[in-house]
Amino acid sequence: MDLKDLNTPQKRLRYFVEKYFDKKKDFAIAIGIKPQDLTPYINTKEESTGKRITLTDHKKIERIKELGLNPEWYVSGEGSPLLSKSSGNIMLDVDTKAVTFYLPDISNMTIEQLFSLKDRYKKSLKTIDKFLENIDNAIKRISSNI
Repeated sequence: MDLKDLNTPQKRLRYFVEKYFDKKKDFAIAIGIKPQDLTPYINTKEESTGKRITLTDHKKIERIKELGLNPEWYVSGEGSPLLSKSSGNIMLDVDTKAVTFYLPDISNMTIEQLFSLKDRYKKSLKTIDKFLENIDNAIKRISSNI
């Protein structure tokens, strides 16, 4: 999907959730809403009546930033969907093979949010471990040819 086709906040949020989360429920919990309450935020059939996370909703904006979503892109479509690497998070983009590091503040997270975060990081770390194993195998293969 071309990012230019994501012309509403609902479409942009749906794209982000589907690309970077295994389950919509995990995203909902991570931003502090009930999973069933996420639908109006990502409903692309009725964008005009759908809910939006506004820049004045500071708690949700901080949560989406912790997850790596660029709030400016979410609201306006300007910029990149992900915050820059300088903001931190282990977020693995399988399409581009990019790894972004970001360690969110966990001090105010609920137990559900912590479990969801732990599961996401475990999956990322398993992928990174497999990649490191591939590097080790490549080093051994090249070393044996020298």
